[in-house]
Amino acid sequence: MIVLLCAGALLLLAGIPLVALRRRRPAEEPVATAQWQLELHYQPIFTAAGDVRELEALLRWHHPEHGPRPAGAFLDSGNRELTARILRAATTAVAGWRTQGHEVRVVVNLAADDLLDEGLPALVTESTARAGLPADAIAVEFKESALARDPDAATRALTRLAGAGIAVDLDGVGAGATHWLTVAQAPVSRLRLDRELVRLLPESMAAERIVAGLLGIARDLGLDGVAVGVESRAAAAQLIALGVDGLQGYGLARPLPAPAVGAWLTNWRELRSTPSPAALSCRRAAEAGSSSGRSPA
Repeated sequence: MIVLLCAGALLLLAGIPLVALRRRRPAEEPVATAQWQLELHYQPIFTAAGDVRELEALLRWHHPEHGPRPAGAFLDSGNRELTARILRAATTAVAGWRTQGHEVRVVVNLAADDLLDEGLPALVTESTARAGLPADAIAVEFKESALARDPDAATRALTRLAGAGIAVDLDGVGAGATHWLTVAQAPVSRLRLDRELVRLLPESMAAERIVAGLLGIARDLGLDGVAVGVESRAAAAQLIALGVDGLQGYGLARPLPAPAVGAWLTNWRELRSTPSPAALSCRRAAEAGSSSGRSPA
């Protein structure tokens, strides 16, 4: 499996060197077709104690003329073929890392339309089964706005996913109007705090109070809280002191192509014991949280 993962420069969608998807521009623009080359990178998610048990799969594409471009447009609306390709790529990667002794899972971003697709649980479980993995090797993530479109349908969809053993993260909490009634009733596993809110730490007292309040709500609901967009040691220490369960951001570890993840995970124990930026960020933050009287999760 190591040979499989390293055979090409990138692990790309559908397990082939490059997957080119064609996308029609909006009708108001000249009729044209743009070809995008897509790939997945994986960013480690740290526990408050500095362990890494999961990674988030981040979709990237490279325009042949304009270079790297954001992938958000691909996730604005559901595309069954794209979703299936992403899941196959992610499960193939996880299976490879597990053969190397890394018992990690991957969190996959999906569109609001995917949430309401009644076939999504089967699509996820078929992908994990094909890779020889249990269903919980993949978690799925939706923006908080996905719940507001049709709260009743969203609750039913989340219940179907939970019934299949698939954990669900709610992303962007704190950025908009979170549908708390649905969150309270639906089987959501974790709340991910919006990166712009996290970015305001540690300078903003108002942001700190909002983050503390959101983490308190998560605890009261029995959910974990993850801070996204952690860019500094100071922010990591502050978040851990506030009781965050997980941290993710460029200040801790950058997204990696699949072939690089196994080696990164293998070296993580060494990174935690040497003065590397990622290790120091998490370790010092954990120590700061402990010294403040809060036990890291």
